[in-house]
Amino acid sequence: MKKIKIFAFICALAVGFSLTGCADTSWAVKDSNVTIPNGVYLYYLLSNASTVQAQAANSSASSSTDIWSQKIENTNAVTWAMNNAINSCKQLAVIEKLSASRKVALTSDQSTSAKSYASSNYTTYSSLLKKNGVDQTAIERISNDMYLQQALFDSYYGAKGDKAVPESQIDDYYTKNYVHVKQIFVAKIDTSTYAALPADKLAAAKTKANEAYAKAKADVKSFDTFVKSYNEDTGEAADGYIFSKDSAANSSYDQKFTDLGFSLKEGEVGMAESDMGWFIEYKLKTDPKATSFDDSMKSEVLAAMKGTEFNTLITDMVSKETFNVNSSMQDKYSPKKLDLTEDTSGS
Repeated sequence: MKKIKIFAFICALAVGFSLTGCADTSWAVKDSNVTIPNGVYLYYLLSNASTVQAQAANSSASSSTDIWSQKIENTNAVTWAMNNAINSCKQLAVIEKLSASRKVALTSDQSTSAKSYASSNYTTYSSLLKKNGVDQTAIERISNDMYLQQALFDSYYGAKGDKAVPESQIDDYYTKNYVHVKQIFVAKIDTSTYAALPADKLAAAKTKANEAYAKAKADVKSFDTFVKSYNEDTGEAADGYIFSKDSAANSSYDQKFTDLGFSLKEGEVGMAESDMGWFIEYKLKTDPKATSFDDSMKSEVLAAMKGTEFNTLITDMVSKETFNVNSSMQDKYSPKKLDLTEDTSGS
């Protein structure tokens, strides 16, 4: 019994030492310059596990209660989750290494924003993260590198970058690929519970939508006034909505809403109906000189133009880099052992 206790004590202290049966599982991926800790890997693993869970919930092909029995992208779900998590760690390492070689660093404001973002997210999901071994330092590392990745992207394609994209090209891409609409939304559901409206309220909503549509078509210049009178979309910005086909596909926008926006001509008003309600839209000019085309919007457009090229650069570097992957750490933290139950208390 004494020998067992002594052995366990040695294992507890054996960080960085190579003792049989006491492998160091504190890190996930290493190269010559960067070490990615297991907390970062576990965060990515948890994210991938959530994807596995969501796919199982949406699948009607399998009645199995074991979410890990399915395949994702023709790969066993366990292997898929682990491989994706390791690849994310490798990409993070490359981002840090490339940033160092290009002397790209965060500004004081960016560092503050990254830390604030990490703190907010860790507070919100602390229960889920803690019980799955993800500490706050891991979230801070990921958050910091998210901002660092943007700074690295700008060092290539920003105004002072090696491959700076002329402002005229950004303006042209925006004009040709983005849609700008203002809308009046009339709901067919109770927006607080998402329950369908009873027949009498549904009939009244339909009458309201038709009335708003008729007035908007007859007097386009007064559309903003009709928005104030009829719109039930409390989240709509004063400038309305601006989106491309790619950004719309990655958003939570209703398909009927975006399809209508693409189908309208500039200055035209149209209406579409979905299970959510009626969308009455007025299409504006996508004008790069308008106040709506701010720095944030310009960054989104630049990312749309050069995001694939940048991602390919990072992917190629990952494939060429020599990494040491900690298999002992992977064996210890199986995705099947993760606890995906949600705790909305934030505690």
